[in-house]
Amino acid sequence: MEHTPGPWQVERMEAYNQHNRLAVIGNGLALVTHTFDGEQAEANMQLIAAAPDLLAACEMAINEQSIGVFGAISNECITTLRLALAKARGEL
Repeated sequence: MEHTPGPWQVERMEAYNQHNRLAVIGNGLALVTHTFDGEQAEANMQLIAAAPDLLAACEMAINEQSIGVFGAISNECITTLRLALAKARGEL
């Protein structure tokens, strides 16, 4: 089974007159709504939206570990991991 490819992003549903809802949208296929009840709900949606990025970053790290020297991860992989984590935290 495969998920809807990223990138996914969080959007407020204000354009649809649903001010209390957030949506995670990706490639026009994935839509998840959540009643907006403060910072925790928004943090949950940011984490959901970052799922494809986190998956790709983890796969990259595992792949590099399996073909490289133990402990050696490329700068590209470190950057990808940091960006995915920042997105999960809602910092991007």
